[in-house]
Amino acid sequence: MKLFNILLLIVITTIAATVYAEKKDPVKLKFEQLSKQAVDSLLNAHGTPGIITSSWKKAHDKFPSKLPKGEIAKYDLNDDGIDEVFLYLSGSGLCGSAGCHLIIFQHNATLKRLAYKTARSGTNDIFILEGLSDGHRNIAIRLTHYEKDNTIEKNGSNLSDVKKYTLYYWKNGNLRQTNQTILLQSLEDHRD
Repeated sequence: MKLFNILLLIVITTIAATVYAEKKDPVKLKFEQLSKQAVDSLLNAHGTPGIITSSWKKAHDKFPSKLPKGEIAKYDLNDDGIDEVFLYLSGSGLCGSAGCHLIIFQHNATLKRLAYKTARSGTNDIFILEGLSDGHRNIAIRLTHYEKDNTIEKNGSNLSDVKKYTLYYWKNGNLRQTNQTILLQSLEDHRD
């Protein structure tokens, strides 16, 4: 009987360790600066909103001393083996009270081209979450970097690295913003 209990404990521990190892923490995207030519190339993809492309070009013409930035990150949101491309555009002429431009490019196998989804973001501080909706990983986007107080108190603990993010989910292939705010603590940058 004692041997059976020991074996049972070993099996339970092994299963628990396997389940724990499979749990994925939120992944912070690691953005890298792109050249203007590389951003132009992405923005010229079929179907990219003309207003974004136009804003990018106008910002370069209007603010030559403070050129806007294009940054890129990659992550496979739907486990199809192909990374989606996150393009974050920021700087003078590109950001308003609702934030800056975030464009997510996805390869559409049926149409054999890039398709896109857009969102607004105050920073490039974006997390990929464990939860799935419509076959894609949910996303947490920090909509503003102008937080009144970066220190959040919870149960008497000072959580200075914790920030508020807005949850985005997928529905019928479209990225949707929710009214749900989640708190996430700084994590290491994602690198493939």
